[in-house]
Amino acid sequence: MTLLLAGALLLLSPAAARAQSLDAELAPAVDALFDLQLDTAAALARRAAADHPGHPAPAFYEAMVEYQKWAFDPEGPAAPPKALEDALARTESLAVDWESTSTVEGLYYYGAARGFAGRVLADRGHWFKAAAPGLRAIRALRRAQAMDPALVDADLGIGMYDYFRSQMPAAAKPFAFLFTFDTGSRERGLKELTTVAYGGGLAKAEAQNVLSAIYVSEDEREFGQAAALLSALSARYPHNPAFRMRLGYAELRLGHWDQAIAADEPDGPWLEALDPRVREQARQDALYRAAEAALFAGRYAQAAGWLDALAKLSPARPLDDWTTLRRANLCDAQGRREEALALYRKSASGPVRAVAEGFLQAPFPDGPKDVKPWSGLELPR
Repeated sequence: MTLLLAGALLLLSPAAARAQSLDAELAPAVDALFDLQLDTAAALARRAAADHPGHPAPAFYEAMVEYQKWAFDPEGPAAPPKALEDALARTESLAVDWESTSTVEGLYYYGAARGFAGRVLADRGHWFKAAAPGLRAIRALRRAQAMDPALVDADLGIGMYDYFRSQMPAAAKPFAFLFTFDTGSRERGLKELTTVAYGGGLAKAEAQNVLSAIYVSEDEREFGQAAALLSALSARYPHNPAFRMRLGYAELRLGHWDQAIAADEPDGPWLEALDPRVREQARQDALYRAAEAALFAGRYAQAAGWLDALAKLSPARPLDDWTTLRRANLCDAQGRREEALALYRKSASGPVRAVAEGFLQAPFPDGPKDVKPWSGLELPR
């Protein structure tokens, strides 16, 4: 600890000084977590647990490590692993006990753990099951913030609750309202998330992550705002391909072909620096997105080279269908209409069908300029 920081902590109450000291110790763990340096993040969280016995924060970030392992594992189970559930349960237990030391901190981390349990359920489409943990989380976070209005990070969970409750499927909303008397608020949720994204503490990076995902969704389509957030995130966390892939998608939706190719950089050294567990999928996503951008920019030879490289990696569906579609586009662009028609018909299945049928009516490049929907590492799980 620097002398400057130590001097500043002496001016705070013991509880406030302890919280700042712990936050400073956990900040590198949070950075390692978002950069997918998961072994480092776990080790730093365990060290913080030893330095601050009984505090729920280190256990919470150990749970986040387990979540990242699960979210980015292409061969992992569909259901959340026991290690994640155990870490969240341990966080809740420690948080309840910690209320006797600091009510605000105990409530905050109880709400964070309960909220994340609800988020995992919502990620898997279990909106109704997510209502109960979400409600307990929001009550705890609001109580904590009422006791300490400076607790900006609480707005992450509150904002996610407000926004995603407002976006629930229409059929589920009446049931959710009966249990919680609240249907959320899109406007309030976005405001709360923005507050954390630009003024939060340990929760700042996650608020930026969530907000960027919201901005590139079909509900919002705020691709310019997403690109601004993702440019910073991808630069700060170069080992996390999700931010880079999401940035490339946002630039594609903006029609910025060169910027999309620069973000994807499928021949760049960044891919070799990735964790082997995510490298192969990231390489496939980068090759496809760059080829798509080059195709729309009229750089057909470059697009063909990247599609050839992608084909050698034997992508699975639906990426292989999209790759076939783009090969058809290249045939069209080169005047080989009959060959293109055969490929359009071959790729006309699943999510590619509507785009392929559009090109059956109007040859490329006059046909639809729809890009492949956001998926894969652009949105883990």
